[in-house]
Amino acid sequence: MFYAAGPPEGRLCAASRVAVVGGGNSAGQAAVWLSRGGALVTLLHRRADLSETMSAYLIAELDRYGVAVRDRSEIAELHGADGRLDAVTLRSGEQLSFSFLFLFLGAMPCSEWLAGAVDYDENGFVLTGSAAHCDDLLETSVPGIFAAGDVRSGSTKRCATAVGEGAMAVQFVHKRLATPAHAR
Repeated sequence: MFYAAGPPEGRLCAASRVAVVGGGNSAGQAAVWLSRGGALVTLLHRRADLSETMSAYLIAELDRYGVAVRDRSEIAELHGADGRLDAVTLRSGEQLSFSFLFLFLGAMPCSEWLAGAVDYDENGFVLTGSAAHCDDLLETSVPGIFAAGDVRSGSTKRCATAVGEGAMAVQFVHKRLATPAHAR
């Protein structure tokens, strides 16, 4: 069972039956990546229509690379022995053979450690910038506290974006520290 699909996983799964669970862009990208590497990929997702949660270009790529897409599919049971997956049973009762399982189940903000110190959106992501009534894009509802990456409400939810926002946050912190308290 994996939570990422990079070159090592692609090599490991070549010519194997693989299930990718999820309906978002990350699941679609993983399914295409693994299929291009020679895996026999099936994408399992809960919704009736993949276009509700995945970009049209990725849906086209799934088709282009022969990824089987199973709508309204949820895993109820895993089967295997000695740490190896042999099959899954769906909630419908259907059993499917897979050797590898990749989970892309959606972004969770994991912001509970802030204990309500800053304002959140309805899903628990931290509000920043104009949504938090601040001038700086990454500043939260508490002056001098910044949020970057996936935890930020409205962020792109991509690694490169998180890195860039993190670098920006450092710049905002330096700017704040250089500004005298009476001038803030």
